[in-house]
Amino acid sequence: MTPLDQLVIVGTSLAAGMIGAILGLGGGFIIVPMLIFIFGLTAQVSAGTSLVSLVFTALSGAVGYTWQRRIDYKLGISLAVASAPGAVVGSLASAYVKSSVLTALFGCFMILVASYITMGSPAKSSPGAGAGWSRHLVDRDGNEFEYRAKHMALAYPLIFLAGFLAGLFGIGGGALQVPAMILLLGVPVEIAMATSSLMILISALAGGITHIQLANVAYEFIPFIIISVIIGAQIGVQVQRRTGARTLRRMFAFFLIVIGLRMILVLIA
Repeated sequence: MTPLDQLVIVGTSLAAGMIGAILGLGGGFIIVPMLIFIFGLTAQVSAGTSLVSLVFTALSGAVGYTWQRRIDYKLGISLAVASAPGAVVGSLASAYVKSSVLTALFGCFMILVASYITMGSPAKSSPGAGAGWSRHLVDRDGNEFEYRAKHMALAYPLIFLAGFLAGLFGIGGGALQVPAMILLLGVPVEIAMATSSLMILISALAGGITHIQLANVAYEFIPFIIISVIIGAQIGVQVQRRTGARTLRRMFAFFLIVIGLRMILVLIA
């Protein structure tokens, strides 16, 4: 590996960690294409290497959001019960499934979700009477978030799918689980993105261990990626803290469209 290769890995991983932490995506949608298109790794090895790296990205982001007191631990751990098994199944499926068509379909879905987020409104969740989990969080800056997480039974299949796609493609899964929390459960965007880092940590750990057992990890890339994504994630946490919810929604929708188009191009190429 040349010094130029190392510089590319560090720069790309820094951006992945920062963007992943800001949007609750995990950063795999940047790391995986880098490993495939620049370094010529197979999709399976790229996915495994990305997931192992995402453990540290999500851990760094979760630590930062814990300090900010923006993670809903009850909700995050409950949903991770579905995402972790999905990540294991997706990791195992990567060895057998031709993923180009599924990747393109997932890309189309991401564009639809981005359109809904941009033009629609998040589900309104009253803290008053009614079904669901009544939640009240106060972050370190004194901002209060009061909401009622409803439709939990409907969320679990989507979160399992998010974990499955995380294991299959080496992404964080936040591209599906964050919209599910915002649009279906009615979780505020700031809390959804912060809580997503905890869920990604759990699912990436489960999927990463599975890929290690399948020998789908290029270990020579890991140290450079880990250091860079940790630094990038901490930068992203601070950026997210100073960015309004409306701007975050637009940024998230934009990156979903970018992800979707990239996935569709996999089928066309």
